[in-house]
Amino acid sequence: MKAMKKYSVILICLLCLIFGVSCSKKEDTAEKNQEQTKSYQTVGDLEISEKEQEKISEDLLKAAEVYSEQFKDTELLDETGISAVVSALGENGYCAIDEENQLNMVNADQLESFLSSLKAEKNEEAVVYLVGDSGELVRLDFYARGGSLVYIRTVAKWNERKKPEITYMGGFEAKSWKYTDRGYLFFEKKQAAGYDGETPYSMIRVSQISEENRQAAATYIENIGYLNQNLFTSDWTEADFSGLDLMDLYEYLYADLYGKHFDADAYQDGIPKEEFEAVFQHYFRISSEKIQELVPFDAEKQMYQWEEREGADYTSARSLDPEVTEIKDNGDGTLTLTVAVVWAEKETDQAFVHKLTVRPLSDGSYQYVSNEVEDSEDNLIPESPGN
Repeated sequence: MKAMKKYSVILICLLCLIFGVSCSKKEDTAEKNQEQTKSYQTVGDLEISEKEQEKISEDLLKAAEVYSEQFKDTELLDETGISAVVSALGENGYCAIDEENQLNMVNADQLESFLSSLKAEKNEEAVVYLVGDSGELVRLDFYARGGSLVYIRTVAKWNERKKPEITYMGGFEAKSWKYTDRGYLFFEKKQAAGYDGETPYSMIRVSQISEENRQAAATYIENIGYLNQNLFTSDWTEADFSGLDLMDLYEYLYADLYGKHFDADAYQDGIPKEEFEAVFQHYFRISSEKIQELVPFDAEKQMYQWEEREGADYTSARSLDPEVTEIKDNGDGTLTLTVAVVWAEKETDQAFVHKLTVRPLSDGSYQYVSNEVEDSEDNLIPESPGN
């Protein structure tokens, strides 16, 4: 009996030990699984570890602090302010550019090395910072994975206490990407079919552009742009303005001249002759008679019958950007700019090329003299659905 009792005690102890260990192992496994689940989160289209999210956020806030002094006393940064921020980031070793690609990228070699690996289908990582005019700082973490591009976009904005804080983080896979010989990186975000939100197309200029060429593009082209009028997409000269659609062009020239949008509602009965012609004669050597030939004119009322485009008639294409590649002094007071048009939606840094001739005047203003689009079977020129 004593022996049986002894063995019973041993058996009970063994059972307790076995089941105790088994339960303990199950609990440990469950805890580890729970920890692993917690350590990874789906951010946008990617699974990103909490540790990686924390590191990205910390590094982004640290980068924002680099220019806290520049942003302390303002709500918006002008071009000089943005340039100062980009320079400050560069001096601290960051690869950075402004969001609008108006400045030259600092520490571009960091991204160039990454893009070489991406093209060679090697695995590598890179970080680029984009500075916005509201002082926000966007961090792009790029990952090259066997020729595919994935990235994390994180945004830091300044709060009321003038402290940077993380406001957004999203992970994405690029549906397509392209790095051109002229140094433009294009990438399209993969998104669900039928999505009608913000544009999935992005562009970053890695190459350097001379200050003279950049200023020429800003002065003569970017103020008017390429959409919904044909100033830079058609052929015309001072001797023959018939290629220009002055009706479409008017509101864009008006906005540039007066610094405000044209109020079409205030001119339901037409635009007075002097007012209408003053806009065109500021930008062109063109007579009243020629304008009257090209735009419906009521001689009795001395009014131009300007018609605003309907919504469906506006160009559906997104923004196109000019890159001035050459400036030629013609020796007669005019300059001819060779312009390659960059179109992010089409992933091209040369949708078409046009030669624009301008006449700078002594008072700081200028006149448009002529425009010629170079003929090519590869030209991609935006057209209005209304045409």
